[in-house]
Amino acid sequence: MQFLSNANIVLNIIYLALLLTILVAGIFAFKHTMERIKRDLAKEATELQERAMNAMRAEIETMKDKIIEVEKENLLLRQTMGLIKSALRKRGLSITIDGDLVTIESANGTSHTGRIHSGSEN
Repeated sequence: MQFLSNANIVLNIIYLALLLTILVAGIFAFKHTMERIKRDLAKEATELQERAMNAMRAEIETMKDKIIEVEKENLLLRQTMGLIKSALRKRGLSITIDGDLVTIESANGTSHTGRIHSGSEN
């Protein structure tokens, strides 16, 4: 009977040691998994941020190109307007542009004023 009692104690100690080993291994596995998940999430967040920044840089470059195009077009329109004013002045007409109001005066004193309509009217 004493033998069975000692065997039970030894088996209980072995089971307890096995249980503790499994518990410690589980804790280490959990910590390792959580650290790996954190690293993976940080890496993915960094990659997403980098892609977003690259997309923004590309958009900025596109906008810079468009600004350059608009500036060139604006210069051409100013030159065209100057040419038109000069040609009309030679014919005795004067053009005054004040904001969205355009006034055309002739040499004999008659004038016509109109408003520039903004929008997508072409």
